Amino acid sequence: MPELLELYRAFYEEAVYKDFLEYDEERVDATIFAGIINDQRPHILAIVDESIVGFISYWFDRTFSKEPCMVLLEFYVHPDFRRSALGRGLLGLAIQEGQREGAKAFHAPVASGMKEVRSLVNMFMKAGFSPFGVMMRRGL
Repeated sequence: MPELLELYRAFYEEAVYKDFLEYDEERVDATIFAGIINDQRPHILAIVDESIVGFISYWFDRTFSKEPCMVLLEFYVHPDFRRSALGRGLLGLAIQEGQREGAKAFHAPVASGMKEVRSLVNMFMKAGFSPFGVMMRRGL
């Protein structure tokens, strides 16, 4: 868990969340740990030389349909391993898990403020994703 939480902190530092929200390490720890234990927030980890260098997490939304819709929660690869096969591998494994669970769609929201957004969008497009809607935000 500590290694995964370090990556979550790095993800938060790169994301646009910090413009409006204060990081809460205890809440991250509790949320991620509980989500993994009860299988509501599955994680797939990229491990190199016994260190976690990336992860993808998701959930299955069953609110409106008989089949689940897979929804991306977080996706992060350490900067030293970007533009390698790790990101594509994590995404490919997540897609396989969605198919195994019977999901009929995979929604992947991508925040536009991140430095790597262009590369991330290209990776999703190459994996067969297409633009779907718009993500909106407002500070309160």
